[in-house]
Amino acid sequence: MACDMSKLANFSTEKQQLIALGVDHYTGDISNYVAGNVDTSNRSMDDEIRDRFEKEILHGEKYNYRTYRKYKNDIYEILEVTLDQALPEGWKENEFFDRFVETIRLDLGDKNEFYAEDDGYFVVSKFSGNHWDTNRERMDLGTEFSVDTFWWDVHFYNEFERFMKNIDSWTKLLDKARKSFLQAFQSAVYVAFTNISDLVPDGFTGHGALSTDTERDELLTLLDKVSAANNGVKPVIVGTGAALRKLQKNIDENWIPNSAKEERQRNGVISSWEGYDLMPIPQVFKQGTFDFALSSTRLILLANNAKPIKFVYEGDSRLKEITDNRENMDMTLEGQIQVKAGLAVIYGGIVGDWELA
Repeated sequence: MACDMSKLANFSTEKQQLIALGVDHYTGDISNYVAGNVDTSNRSMDDEIRDRFEKEILHGEKYNYRTYRKYKNDIYEILEVTLDQALPEGWKENEFFDRFVETIRLDLGDKNEFYAEDDGYFVVSKFSGNHWDTNRERMDLGTEFSVDTFWWDVHFYNEFERFMKNIDSWTKLLDKARKSFLQAFQSAVYVAFTNISDLVPDGFTGHGALSTDTERDELLTLLDKVSAANNGVKPVIVGTGAALRKLQKNIDENWIPNSAKEERQRNGVISSWEGYDLMPIPQVFKQGTFDFALSSTRLILLANNAKPIKFVYEGDSRLKEITDNRENMDMTLEGQIQVKAGLAVIYGGIVGDWELA
């Protein structure tokens, strides 16, 4: 993803070029920064970013503690805006997020309100005619909702100095902040997604180890019910790797191709079971513990092309030097990055749930 230049209209030309170079270098799309005399290998683009910081942000001065103190607000501004555009790029690396998560960006003050369509149909009945005394249903076209957002932060020291002193690369600098946020966001999304099974209506649950033909047929019947309840959309079976391995442990090896056997050896999980796609969710820990947060026995049967997780970034990230009544005796430079974001699970269809005994 190239830098979105429309977001930089209020910056000087020099800052626009520096931010675009930083974003494009990080994402690997250099469509905003193409020059015949610039080598676009990682090393030389890092050098170009350093040179531009010294020339355009530090006004020709070499980076040291005094120039940092003098120009730190400009430095922070560049880092904040670059991170704002680089942070959502993490989703493209994850098949689960690509399939189930809709990412929404709002400027501070924008209306945080969304609309979810109701995918259901009316019941069509036969009757004898010659009267109007028939059952009626409410025309529920959809639901408006908003997503609560909260501040998330990372606390760090000395990272930008390492970049300016040619110890770390630009991409490594951004990765430390971006991946820290993404790890927290992804864990929250996985936990929220598994809670979608709380929406399962009566008649759409089942349990069993699938060790008998009867239990296997019951799961297949449940999958058919979920499909029928969602206008014929074929369900996807979602669960942790442990849950999906339990699902497939009773597969007759004689009935699967060699490619699936190789896939199972390589990944531990095959990509389909009885013609239904399998989607693994990475296991995560409960915050502050080494206890798993997600069930290793639950399978979620999801049959809707919509993305049920709405993840909202609100406003701009903010970076602050930590100076409040503290002096670091080791003379490290300390800071904190804060990002405002939130998520909600919005699902208009019928979901199924199977508990593996």
